[in-house]
Amino acid sequence: TFDNSTVPHPGSITIGGSLLQSSAPVNIPGSLGSSASFHSASPSPPVSLSSHFLQQPQGHLSQSENTFLGTSASHGSLGPGAAELARLRQELDEANSTIKQWEESWKQAKQACDAWKKEAEEAGERASAAGAECELAREQRDALEVQVKKLQEELERLHAGPEPQALPPFSDLEALSLSTLYSLQKQLRAHLEQVDKAVFHMQSVKCLKCQEQKRAVLP
Repeated sequence: TFDNSTVPHPGSITIGGSLLQSSAPVNIPGSLGSSASFHSASPSPPVSLSSHFLQQPQGHLSQSENTFLGTSASHGSLGPGAAELARLRQELDEANSTIKQWEESWKQAKQACDAWKKEAEEAGERASAAGAECELAREQRDALEVQVKKLQEELERLHAGPEPQALPPFSDLEALSLSTLYSLQKQLRAHLEQVDKAVFHMQSVKCLKCQEQKRAVLP
């Protein structure tokens, strides 16, 4: 069995093993208002608000609380060292991108330079070949000039001599000018007329059969 004296009263508080039982409020003359009015003016709402905040589950925080906590966490994770590291990484990426652009530009410039160098070498080879051809043409021109000079000297001998000499080859005649060929043709025609006259005269005095003995004239 339990003794009623040992059962705690609903309004009592146990401290250090002793039971302190609250008593009913007593009106004291000259006091400030009644006990009920004094208890109603006590700051109970803050206590209930704190207990409500402590009893609220962590997953049901308000939006403003979540925003505040998230901002604090983000600032905690991105301190001065982390922000400096992010900035350095960004600058490093930009520098790498710039280096890649420079490398691409340098590659294109090198390709263009190689193409120009190749074209210059080919142009130099063509210039050397053209120089050799020009030298060969100059030598051929000098040889033709010597040949023409010889032909002119031979033609002068033909003009000065009493009888025609042997004509030069046809290939040599092509090297002469047209006026020189006209002069040679005129000279040869004159000599041909003289030859025709000599043939006609010899036919009249030589034997028609043997063409060696003189023709005998019967009385």
